[in-house]
Amino acid sequence: MSRMADARAPSEPKRVFVGVTLSEHVTEECVKMQAELADVPARFISPEDLHLTLVPPWVMTDRVRVRQQLLEALYGVRPFTLRFNRLTYGPTAMRPWLVWMEAAASQEIVSLKKRLMDTFSARNHVGFLPHVTLARFQKEEPIAHLRPVARALALSMRVESVSLFESPNGGGAGYALLDVVRFGSDEPPH
Repeated sequence: MSRMADARAPSEPKRVFVGVTLSEHVTEECVKMQAELADVPARFISPEDLHLTLVPPWVMTDRVRVRQQLLEALYGVRPFTLRFNRLTYGPTAMRPWLVWMEAAASQEIVSLKKRLMDTFSARNHVGFLPHVTLARFQKEEPIAHLRPVARALALSMRVESVSLFESPNGGGAGYALLDVVRFGSDEPPH
């Protein structure tokens, strides 16, 4: 992710999504796991791009409005702990195209996702399994039985905000951080 983009810039259409930026400690642990998986034939996600997606990409045309919507959605949300409990292939070991780190679907993260999905009128096409993608295969690889990666994890981080990211055109790598909105306000947004 590049440095925070200028919030005063005119709002041109951008492909954006909402997610959780990882803590420095969790990012460092992800980099260590990626190094341990160097023999897996996949494209590893750069440390700057590691995140947990809460609202999938959409085209944003009004950045000020999106910030206001985030403030309203996060009104009264309290910081919580996110616990990563498993490294595995995803979405399934039988059809892997990712290596990811799964997090417990706590009431807090599920509620946060629901609030945000409702706010942005996003639809859930599949169930929510909180995860951070560490690597992507170029195509579906029959590797799960040849190179097992599944293992238990005991990583956690405090979630105190959500981030608005811009996706690069064509879906590649290199997300731009557009905004960070912190939790915990007891004051209704104006």
